[in-house]
Amino acid sequence: MLLLIASCDDPPPRIERPAKSLVANFSSLLQLRANQRTLLAMSAGQLYFHQPDGSMGQALRSIDRTGQIRTTTLTPGRVARLLNASEGAAPSLRAIATLGDGQIAVYFNGSSRRESLACVVLFDPASDTARLIVSPADLIRESGMGAALDIADAQMVVSGTTLWLYLRHVDQAAYLRLDTRAVRSGEARVARAFDSLRTEEGPLPTQPEDVLSSHADGTIWLLRPSTGELWRLNRDGLAFPNKQPEGRPRLTVAPLLLPAPNERDRPLLSFFPAEHLTADTRGAVERSEIYPALIFNSKSEEYVIDRHHLDTRPAFPSYAMNLTNWVLEPQTADIFAYDAMSGEVFRITRAWQ
Repeated sequence: MLLLIASCDDPPPRIERPAKSLVANFSSLLQLRANQRTLLAMSAGQLYFHQPDGSMGQALRSIDRTGQIRTTTLTPGRVARLLNASEGAAPSLRAIATLGDGQIAVYFNGSSRRESLACVVLFDPASDTARLIVSPADLIRESGMGAALDIADAQMVVSGTTLWLYLRHVDQAAYLRLDTRAVRSGEARVARAFDSLRTEEGPLPTQPEDVLSSHADGTIWLLRPSTGELWRLNRDGLAFPNKQPEGRPRLTVAPLLLPAPNERDRPLLSFFPAEHLTADTRGAVERSEIYPALIFNSKSEEYVIDRHHLDTRPAFPSYAMNLTNWVLEPQTADIFAYDAMSGEVFRITRAWQ
């Protein structure tokens, strides 16, 4: 627990830090459009990225460890051919998720001449192959959305051996799932998981802003960015609230579960932005000395990496950093994160000092 002491005449005293503290290094990899929904996925050391609302019809792209950007062959035209769609059909890439063997599940939607283009394609970057694993007819049937499926937004995450597909438009939401083992064997069958989310107190209405995420331990989370509310979901749609300590800003991205020698004590990494900063509020000034911050929290210890220990490029306005998506590279434990404020994608590494 931190104790802050202030008086009317003197500035707040400097908080004594432990001899060992963590520093987070932010290396800029990409410059994308700011304040955009940005998809990120890791596969075999490559970071795959896409902004669904930035450039409609664009192919999936990747960047490797050397910083070289490549455009994959998974284009709207290629997906249209898999669907035997009408000439000129151009489905839009809306969601991506990486399977454990390096293959990538990709969701497309749209319509052409009254035919739905909504589908899930399995793309293998290593062999440059793509095959249809969920057809428009299957999605229309299981989602119950009919023609509205073509305008529904989508999110996909992999949790354990389950690929989750969350579809939503203004009037309706659907939670679908596939067994990843069946996906690999070519026998995937999409099914509706449950009709709606609920808590132990009653229904949990979904919002268009809700974001799904998952951890390597098989858990799945739902984050509401406008409030920072976070729920852990089970396979039957029951949501359990995950309350944050008092006095911290709202979450803008769901916590990441990091690797550790002791699997039972794996730390969660959370990002907290600086919020409601005003020049005439002493409490806000005090908070600005801490946030934005990365916080590592496990059963045995907690480390806070505050703004003074976020090592970014020169002149970067770290006080306004706002991470809204990040993914873990399992082999290196590096983190790749999108900052909505600047539009940059960072590689985050940490080191003792």
